[in-house]
Amino acid sequence: MVLSKFINILYFFQRTFEHPEIGNNEKFQDYKDDLLKRYKLCACSYSLNLGRMAVEGKTIEIIGGDTYRHFRRSMVPFTTIPKVQTADIPRCLERKALSGILQTVQRRCYTALPKSEPYKNAETQTDYRESEAQTEPWEPPCKIVPGHNPEVLALAHLTWEHGLPAGVHEVHLINRMRMKKAWEAVLPPMDTPANIKMRDSIITTLEIDEWAFRESEIQLIMDLRLDLMSDLLQSRESEYEKKMQGRFSRLENKLSKCRDNQIKTIRHNLKRDLRKLRRKRRDEQQPRKPDIIERHIDPKSDLYAPQMRFGEHPQRRHEILQKRFLSESHIEQQEEDATLSWLPTIEEPKAIKHGPKPIDICVRETRWTEEKLKQLHSDLKAIRMKVKSVDESPRLVRRNHELPALPVTPRRSGTWDNKQKQREESATFIQKLVKGRAIQCMMYKGRDRCRELIEELESTQASEQEDHDDEKTHMINLRQLQNDQSVQEDRLCEILDSLEGKTVCGTLDFLSKELVRLEDERRAHAFALLAERERCMREAAEAGRRQAERNRRREFDEMFKQIVKVNQDSVETYLEDIVRDEIDWISDKAAKERILEV
Repeated sequence: MVLSKFINILYFFQRTFEHPEIGNNEKFQDYKDDLLKRYKLCACSYSLNLGRMAVEGKTIEIIGGDTYRHFRRSMVPFTTIPKVQTADIPRCLERKALSGILQTVQRRCYTALPKSEPYKNAETQTDYRESEAQTEPWEPPCKIVPGHNPEVLALAHLTWEHGLPAGVHEVHLINRMRMKKAWEAVLPPMDTPANIKMRDSIITTLEIDEWAFRESEIQLIMDLRLDLMSDLLQSRESEYEKKMQGRFSRLENKLSKCRDNQIKTIRHNLKRDLRKLRRKRRDEQQPRKPDIIERHIDPKSDLYAPQMRFGEHPQRRHEILQKRFLSESHIEQQEEDATLSWLPTIEEPKAIKHGPKPIDICVRETRWTEEKLKQLHSDLKAIRMKVKSVDESPRLVRRNHELPALPVTPRRSGTWDNKQKQREESATFIQKLVKGRAIQCMMYKGRDRCRELIEELESTQASEQEDHDDEKTHMINLRQLQNDQSVQEDRLCEILDSLEGKTVCGTLDFLSKELVRLEDERRAHAFALLAERERCMREAAEAGRRQAERNRRREFDEMFKQIVKVNQDSVETYLEDIVRDEIDWISDKAAKERILEV
């Protein structure tokens, strides 16, 4: 999939293979001619298809089950390179657009490459070593043909598990790189001020776009981190809530068990105590024969101090005195003789019966009538509530003063002329002046008489006014001082709060970082322990396999030795048999010849 996204043009690489017995063999001549024809047709059809794809702007992708055919050609049983014959190009295609593509294809498709080596480069790596020594997956060496600059090599920042295999984001980055290279290719030269200005504007626009894209990437990463952190916090909170719920449930179960056990113990003790009391009471309630000696010995017995709740006992009936016998006639004389006249007599108390109260025929009349009581209640309420009524004082509380009647003002009857009227007005005016002057003189006399008192009051009032002003000024100063102190205290509290917040923030930040570091350290230690354990297990398994392999090899060696030994023994036995037979044959022959000679 990676190659299909990055390769735009597909090239066939031809490799030549030489064989010492095929080059000059006439047996393969017909096969050679047939392959030449097929090869020419394939080259022509490929060039036409490639030109058509280049014109239409399509991208060739190497996918499917025939991928292996695009990487290695089949072995050709001849060493001569056939001459390429291009087919006629249709007129509908532009010859200028296809000429460059066909030349590149002809140059790269039919260039004779060196002989294939009889061996293949391959490397392996094992996991049975330290994790720090693990390297990236091995990649085969590649050779760049001169004049060709593949686009794949420009992606040096993409490595395995860091961008590869490529995803949607990597494809988007590659498209942006292509667009950037295209813009760089069309940048105007720096020969004129207009071109320089246009070049600067294009570069600025590209930089702005790049920064905007980078900011969007950073924002996306931050959003992902925030989502991950929120999910992590939610998971931690849910786990903490589950732990707390489990702890509470366990505590509740434990307390309920303790409560049930205590209740069970209390009930068991109650039943046991009730059984004991019942047994004791049952033993006490058993009837016993009364003991006369105990009754006479015990001073608390009812023989000496009878209890009234038991009632009258028939044995003590003779001790009860009947009251009716005292009033009989046959002992009246005896009482008179026995009693003395000078002793006071005590009579029995008689019950006093309270007679019913006489019913009042009529209510006693008083001077307080209902209307007066209402009026008094309203007056007292007005005085208490400080409400001014229509009258200045209550009518029932104030005293009525009778004002003396003024004498009748004398009036002169008759008609007045202007002179008399003027004279009367002048007299009235003079009377007013005299009266006003008299009042003024009275005021002056009173002022002179009370001058010392007035001066004393003025001095006292002036001193009180000064004291009041001083007190008011002092209160204003105190209030201002309190306001200043409160402002200073507020500022000091703000400074202390800010310092405390910074300290707490720094402490919490340090603790959070230390917690994260400790968690990472513990996680790394756990991973190291797991890796060490897995490595030990794999080493143990590998050691077991090696031991089994050594044992198997030892067994095979022993078997081989035994087989070789058996073969050697059989050969020696066979040779001994042959030698013995030959000796017997030679001895028999010699004996026969000796017999014939004799």
